[in-house]
Amino acid sequence: MLKKGITANKPALPETVAGFVENVCQKQGARASPICPPNMILPFDSGNGRSRMARIIAKRYFDAKACAFSSRDILLEFTFKETVQHIYEVDAEIQANAEYANDYRGVIAFCIDALIPHLGDAAGNKFFELAEKAKKSAMLIIYVPADCARKHLDLIAEKMGTSIKALPAITYSDEDLARFFCGFLPGAMNPSKTSKGSVTPKNMERIIEYISQNVRRKTIKNIKEAAESLFFDDDAREKLFGKPARKKESGGIIP
Repeated sequence: MLKKGITANKPALPETVAGFVENVCQKQGARASPICPPNMILPFDSGNGRSRMARIIAKRYFDAKACAFSSRDILLEFTFKETVQHIYEVDAEIQANAEYANDYRGVIAFCIDALIPHLGDAAGNKFFELAEKAKKSAMLIIYVPADCARKHLDLIAEKMGTSIKALPAITYSDEDLARFFCGFLPGAMNPSKTSKGSVTPKNMERIIEYISQNVRRKTIKNIKEAAESLFFDDDAREKLFGKPARKKESGGIIP
């Protein structure tokens, strides 16, 4: 949950998302009384910063007065299980966060990966009931996997009606993942913290190969863990970057 007055993280949103958010803010700013912004379906894998992205969007809407906020929590986030009971529990928590208003007003992020295979079942139907109710007063971000099938995206869009926008899938290239990997390297191994400040093409190729062989699920979270683990893995570090240069001894003392 993100409370009023809390600053969202600084990193920029992906271009497609940033463009959508800014367009909404501009249109809402031109209205005498802003209506609830369009909801969005965002194909973006878990582990890549869904929460950070939702915080940035909520903070941008709050700063631009593009959305009505009735609670001290301007963002609510929920990761769904595939049970009807859990959907009832989410509904109750949303209502509890409405505080003194009749309904919660703000931004709600729904991560529905577990519900994708059940969209036509009782759990899926209950989720759509919840989303229909929530969107009357809140702006929804519905996160689905980046490779979510077209038929599932179409079904979500159909159930949600004209008030929702499906954005293109956000995925990272091998080069993107290698750059993230370098940014997460500890201490002196991080090229951005050295005098050279960059990664050689050869090292980039080695890093891409290392990631493909050692990181099963290629998300930012797992890339970060793999990079940090190099601190304890001398052999892997040497294969990637070669042997470290030995410091010269001076007067029997190693400076």
